[in-house]
Amino acid sequence: MLSEHNSLQEGASVQRSMKIAIVRLARTSLPYFAIKGKTMTQVSREPKISPEWIKSPERPVGVSSNLIGRLQMEVDGANARVESIRASARKAFDIQQAKCKDLRDVAGRLQHLLRQQLNAFVSIEAFQDFQINEKWGGQQETRPCEFRRTVTLTVPNSERCHAKVVLEFNIDADQDFDNLILEFHLEVIPVYVKFKAHDRLTISADGCSEQLIAEWIDNKLVEFVQIYFKIYFSEYYQIDSLVQDPVMNKEFPKAFAYGTMQFNGKTYYSLTAESYQAFAGQPELYVR
Repeated sequence: MLSEHNSLQEGASVQRSMKIAIVRLARTSLPYFAIKGKTMTQVSREPKISPEWIKSPERPVGVSSNLIGRLQMEVDGANARVESIRASARKAFDIQQAKCKDLRDVAGRLQHLLRQQLNAFVSIEAFQDFQINEKWGGQQETRPCEFRRTVTLTVPNSERCHAKVVLEFNIDADQDFDNLILEFHLEVIPVYVKFKAHDRLTISADGCSEQLIAEWIDNKLVEFVQIYFKIYFSEYYQIDSLVQDPVMNKEFPKAFAYGTMQFNGKTYYSLTAESYQAFAGQPELYVR
């Protein structure tokens, strides 16, 4: 009985081993084999292709019937946008050139007006040594829309002005070439007085009032002279040029002297006409 029982167990074990081997073989052999229920059948190696994919020998496999048309529509739309941008750019450029021509005419009249005002300014004896300089900032022939003009008024360093003083008027257009901008800029070094260093006037090409512009320039020149005389009378600027009146025994800036006189190889400064005449009559009385 025991021997028969052992034989049955061994048979069952062999059967299980065969089933396991078959399953493993099936798993490792896919896609060549497939298991359906308790049987195993061979599967064809050739892939299946849907008939809908095969439309035309002229079009690549996998391309739908309307893809190329849709893509071409997008390309055409992009090209149309580019042409629209080019047309807008041409129109804007033509408008800009017309604006530049109008503004250039106004800028020429403005420069002439400014030159007249400054010539009148330096005709005054107190300002005759002030120097006027004009220059173009743009390249007129090659770049018509760059026409910056600068007119500079420089005060020479002297006993009257112990500072660097430069007044500048700039003529230029705004970013869109709709208006001219007339700028006022004043530089004073060193700075011991308060003043307004910058100002500007906007001038329209179609609404240019020369009287208004002339008044604005006049006001700026008057403000400039006020700053100049602040420097002239400031002890901070004149401290290095102080001299002594020998008659009045008073210290004052050289720029204020009524007159000078040489005595014993030395220069003497007189603040008033009276002290000048007294020193000229008997200088030895006032020189120790």
